[in-house]
Amino acid sequence: MTAKERFKRVFEFVTRWEAAGIKYKKASSEDADTIEDLADALLDFLKNSFATHSGVLLLIDEADKAVDAELGVFSKTLTERISRSDHNRFCLGLAGLPEVADVLKDSHESAPRIFETIELTTLSESECDYVIDAGIRRAKEKASLELTFTEDARGAIATVADGYPHFIQQFAYSSVDASDDDIIDLKDFNLGSFGIAGNTKKSAIHQLGQKYFAAPVLEEIYSNDYRTLLRTMADNLDEWVDRATLLEKSGLRDTQLNNALSTLKTRKLIMPKKGEKGVYRLPTKSFAIWLKAILANKYVRVGEPVE
Repeated sequence: MTAKERFKRVFEFVTRWEAAGIKYKKASSEDADTIEDLADALLDFLKNSFATHSGVLLLIDEADKAVDAELGVFSKTLTERISRSDHNRFCLGLAGLPEVADVLKDSHESAPRIFETIELTTLSESECDYVIDAGIRRAKEKASLELTFTEDARGAIATVADGYPHFIQQFAYSSVDASDDDIIDLKDFNLGSFGIAGNTKKSAIHQLGQKYFAAPVLEEIYSNDYRTLLRTMADNLDEWVDRATLLEKSGLRDTQLNNALSTLKTRKLIMPKKGEKGVYRLPTKSFAIWLKAILANKYVRVGEPVE
């Protein structure tokens, strides 16, 4: 069996296991045997591919969503099985929100200790420039376009995208789409971000809203109190706001505000300030801008026109 054939065996197994396991189903009584089978497949590959491969890196994305998949047991069992062999050239990586540590711990108390935590922060302004420049190079290679972004357009994209790579790409793409020449300026940014020739559905903020914001706000929130709080907070974009200000400006009663704050914190639609009680903000400027547009005059649901 060649190294390629051995790797194909591992890949087919991981694909099959992922589809039936971590994302979609709770662990079954057969999991121990299943993990042993995966370990055997990995060890076979490692043993027979020493000359051609440095090792195997297995990455599991959206690991924070594996709440009922016994991810901690899987991680401990697999890594310990391979570490006891003579072919320990294997690395397991989990990608996800910070809650992934709790998901691991809920399944196996010591599972978080086998990992080294690497926190990924949002991009700096110079790194945002790098993303834009990469897009410019891509446009030149693929479409022979010679694009130039002015400094104020770059600054606006960096500000409103909050350092999130996909947001940067969307705002930059929509700015190019709105432009009638190869020089992308602040006017193009505003048109592309918030409405192209009156068509807001083509705007960057609408596209991002549909992908990231619409479901948790318009489909999963049924209380007008919660939306009132979100609309009030959006007036400050992603700046910190204290509870007293929210109580005054929202018009909510004390108990209504408490309920809304508690629920929206749980759903991670608002962020509490660490070390300072009763101070909150929205996660990103883009989210705040979308809220201001979508909740400006009335409560709407997905599929309904925004007036």
